[in-house]
Amino acid sequence: MKNVLVWKTSAGRFANLISLSHKGKRKIILTTVKDFQRGGRLEFFWKNEEKIRSGGSIKISDLPPNKPGDPVLTINCAFNGRDKVKIGYRTDKNKRLTRSLIVPQDFQPERKHRSFLNPGILMVIIFGIFITLMIIISPWVGKSEKSTQQLPSNNRTANTLPAVNQQETEETTHIERIKEQPEPTVTRDAISERTPEPSAKDETNSPVITMDTLNKSIYFQPESYELTEKAIAELEILSISLKGQDLSRLRITGHCALFGTEEERVELSLKRAENTADYLRSRMDIPESTPIRGFGGSAPASMDKDKQDRNRRVEIELNP
Repeated sequence: MKNVLVWKTSAGRFANLISLSHKGKRKIILTTVKDFQRGGRLEFFWKNEEKIRSGGSIKISDLPPNKPGDPVLTINCAFNGRDKVKIGYRTDKNKRLTRSLIVPQDFQPERKHRSFLNPGILMVIIFGIFITLMIIISPWVGKSEKSTQQLPSNNRTANTLPAVNQQETEETTHIERIKEQPEPTVTRDAISERTPEPSAKDETNSPVITMDTLNKSIYFQPESYELTEKAIAELEILSISLKGQDLSRLRITGHCALFGTEEERVELSLKRAENTADYLRSRMDIPESTPIRGFGGSAPASMDKDKQDRNRRVEIELNP
């Protein structure tokens, strides 16, 4: 069920102000409808498919005496993703007013208990533990192989002892013959034949393969710069791949769908790029000089209005 905050227009209709399904911001510009209109009132309502409820109002006064149609009032709205909406307005005279609205409980978004160990991160951790164990165990495997090569000769010596002891108890004359026989001597050549050649040193650290180029995209929800669980899992894998690379070649750019004003698109795309860069900094050392830019809608991946989800992205590039 989609919950929204709406406002009532001068024609008596309801217009969406901001969605209550996720954290976000929105800015709209209103115009006067009468000559020399000096004030008015904005009425807000909580609305979904089943019900509508009054959310209060804001009285606006001292508007500039502009002609009808001139943009004289800017409304800024921000939802914290839980239970509060901040609404402010600004006029051409830079008069500002901010008011907080508490979202009713039945209009608040469902709380999602995000687990740190989501499937993507858990797979990365298991893979890292497996590689670490292989690096630790490999030297011991080489030592055990050397020791097993000497076991047959030792076993043959041990197996002859019970037979000699049995002959000592049965026939003393045979014991004397055994004592008269010279003890077997082990020559240096025989030792060298039995002793295996020392194996080459295990190379547990494989060389780092330098990437020539990289172009990775992660995607966002509409009007949001928060990282999704899928994006976090992809960034975890990407941070492992980038270890040992020359990060001075890294570039992070944000993009938006072709909706809203260009100012809004640039602001949102920059926040997406900065949020992505902050997460990568928590996993690796990214140079402070790394370019982090927001291109808004100036470099779309698709112009089709039904495929705007491809434009809500951040591109992580490793230039040659």
